[in-house]
Amino acid sequence: AALRAVRKVLGASGYTAYEGANTGGANGVYWLEVVSALPGGLVLVSNLTKGAKREVENVQAAMEPDLIYPLLRGRDVGRWQATPQASILMVQDREKRQGYDEGWLAVTYPKTYTYLKQFKDVLAARQSQAVRRLTERGPFFSIFGVGDYTFAPYKVVWPWISLSLVAGVVGDSGARAIVPEHNTSFVPFERAQEAHFFCACFNSGPANFCAISSYSGGGGGIASPKVVDRIRVPSFDDQHAVHVALSALSQQAHE
Repeated sequence: AALRAVRKVLGASGYTAYEGANTGGANGVYWLEVVSALPGGLVLVSNLTKGAKREVENVQAAMEPDLIYPLLRGRDVGRWQATPQASILMVQDREKRQGYDEGWLAVTYPKTYTYLKQFKDVLAARQSQAVRRLTERGPFFSIFGVGDYTFAPYKVVWPWISLSLVAGVVGDSGARAIVPEHNTSFVPFERAQEAHFFCACFNSGPANFCAISSYSGGGGGIASPKVVDRIRVPSFDDQHAVHVALSALSQQAHE
């Protein structure tokens, strides 16, 4: 009886999951704390260097706020909750899939460009092959893992490094999309109702069982984006009473 039930859950879902924004080993440059507001519409920021894999000087700098977004890290996600605790400098052109044009950034956001310029050697030393390919043809501050999907109004997010599936729904923070980092996986959505339906299915016992039982063990990383290829979450149908009920229950759980 258990096997018959599990076979209904196994298989690819109707959704695509993504890795969060990946700085290629330079989190200490892009991850920020907004310290205070400054005259002239600027903000004072401090880069987050504690725990960074690459040693980066901690600085405070005045910067234009337009390219600063809420950052969601794996540690910020729990079951039925996800709350950003930091910010990320997002200088990535989502259409070209590389950094913004260097000349344009220098003219439009000179404070931001000056901040990045002081870390040019650090960014050039990144070992990530994906970053190296991008910086060979584009700006030195390019990162990867950023596309239109990164800026979707709703996302179901979960930590990649985990011993079980633990997911939450996030929506835009004011006028800013919440940007997950590379140690999180996420599925983008246009509607909150559909996001909560997916989250309800993903946080369920059967889904967690399928993820754990199909993982070889060691390291605790059961929840890469590919986990959606093993859990058959159906596409949301707002005419399906069970789908609608599951969505409502997820919303209640978040509250």
